[in-house]
Amino acid sequence: MLSLAPRLPYRILITLVATAVFGYAAYASAKRGLADWNSMRARHEIAGWAEHRATPPPERLQEAITTLIDALALAPNDPTLIEHLGTALELRASASAAGSEMRRLSLTAALIYFRRAAALRPSSPYTWANILLAKYRLAQLDNEFFDAMRNALDLGPWEPAVQLIVADVTLGAWDKLDNGLRAHANENLRRAALRQADGLARLATDRGRIDLVCAAAFDRMKSRLKCVRKVI
Repeated sequence: MLSLAPRLPYRILITLVATAVFGYAAYASAKRGLADWNSMRARHEIAGWAEHRATPPPERLQEAITTLIDALALAPNDPTLIEHLGTALELRASASAAGSEMRRLSLTAALIYFRRAAALRPSSPYTWANILLAKYRLAQLDNEFFDAMRNALDLGPWEPAVQLIVADVTLGAWDKLDNGLRAHANENLRRAALRQADGLARLATDRGRIDLVCAAAFDRMKSRLKCVRKVI
């Protein structure tokens, strides 16, 4: 009869390894949970400020930024925390004077965090829309800018926030888009007109590109923008 004694050390080793792995997983999960809990209020406030295009009190914005940085120390690869920190920095840029160094540095830092979020979660259309907007505001209309626009359009065609961000950038950078991207962006304008006609009308008026919106979605926008159909 074969003895089982030689196998016991291996069983003990396997048990110890499994215990260590389980313990580390529990520890990592607890850290992520703590980071999520500690940052909940900051994330909620940042999302609300961004959605309503509000200018947060500087001291509250700094508190939210500090909270997210502390949370990232616990969960450095959490794309949600990373993206919210990028959004907070973009809010700081919006509150800074146009052309100021603070504005440029805040946007540059926001873009770095958005890139990190995209690397961790490349299927998120919101992340690509954030990259697109940051690049536009930095006047960096390069390959990364165009790729971000394509990714946002492909991944989030019916996401309301994505639609309006892409529409805003489309109207501002129309002359820099090639024909293929213009056609793709026009489709987005038509989709935005179906459910967000008022928001799209505001963007068209602010950008001075009523002509583009009317051409893309005449029937939906004619009453809001007093579109006139061109006779060829």
